[in-house]
Amino acid sequence: MPMLTALLVIPLLHASPPQSPLPPSPRVIVTLTVPRGGPPQIVIENAAGTPVVLSGVTYLSLSLPDEFAPRYWARLDNDATPSRHGAVTIPARGKTTVSVNPSDLLWATDRSGTSPEQPLGRAVVPGTYTLQVQVEAPGGAGWRSNDVRVTVGRSGSLRYK
Repeated sequence: MPMLTALLVIPLLHASPPQSPLPPSPRVIVTLTVPRGGPPQIVIENAAGTPVVLSGVTYLSLSLPDEFAPRYWARLDNDATPSRHGAVTIPARGKTTVSVNPSDLLWATDRSGTSPEQPLGRAVVPGTYTLQVQVEAPGGAGWRSNDVRVTVGRSGSLRYK
């Protein structure tokens, strides 16, 4: 019996210490609004009491109203949102706002970079979609905005609902 007890205790002594949990994801709120008569506005807000540095890539996405997975993607490359050009620092309880015109962006059917990026009127089939902002951070973290319903016309014109 002492031999059996020793065999059970030895593996416990050599067990690795528990891994530390993943660092918490920043408390970030992403909002998409369409002011009357103006272009859509993206607000990225830091809800935490400490500054946050966001890195990654920011996209606009178009999904069919009854589907969760986006059909079309457009990468945002500007200084106000995380992009391939750099990270964005948002002060404690601060926010950054940027206006964007989806018609000015290049759209593709995926984010891989293998699909051709084309103007909205050529890449997106006319119809009613939900427009959303998605911030994809390294390591799998990410944030999504609220949905805004939009109708894409034949020439790439947009009508917000």
